[in-house]
Amino acid sequence: TYAHAQKLRAAISHHFGRTLELGTQVWTESSVHPGKYVGNPSLSITVSQYMVSLCRRKVQSGEVVTSAHAIDELILKLLYEFNTQIPRDDPDTEPMSKKRKAEHPEHWAGSGIRAQLQLLYILAFLCLLRFDEALRIQWHWVSVETYQGMWRLKIKLPFRKTHQTGGISPFYLYEDKQKSWLCPVLAFARWM
Repeated sequence: TYAHAQKLRAAISHHFGRTLELGTQVWTESSVHPGKYVGNPSLSITVSQYMVSLCRRKVQSGEVVTSAHAIDELILKLLYEFNTQIPRDDPDTEPMSKKRKAEHPEHWAGSGIRAQLQLLYILAFLCLLRFDEALRIQWHWVSVETYQGMWRLKIKLPFRKTHQTGGISPFYLYEDKQKSWLCPVLAFARWM
């Protein structure tokens, strides 16, 4: 499948880029040493053209194109349930060794990073942010306050793709006691 070819190319790009330290530059002939090539061979124009034509051929033959799956409430609930099973990090613990990471891939991050990502997913979901917008959030734009006896997050973004000239009103996200997996206040408290 085309998705499998993409995964193979990504693995090869990673190997050439990281393991062999060839970087992420396009594979081209050196202007200083003619006949010698520099850069990452899997990022060459020829390979890129092949991948485009492979995609076209696969679609023409009836293969269903794999698209990104949108995050919905069920996915956020499953993430919440999984991440809350992880014990809080002990500040005295040492960093995990490469061997232990390889043996236990489910321990890819500690509770702090998981809590931060959970909060980021909730903010992106509730504020309808594109992920490039969510990843640009600086935490000093997020504050906790009370309003009429309820906790809420105030998110003051200086940018939005849909408001390119400014004038963006802040987002106010209230606590949700019925759906803890969607509660931005709880997610913020867990992360802090």
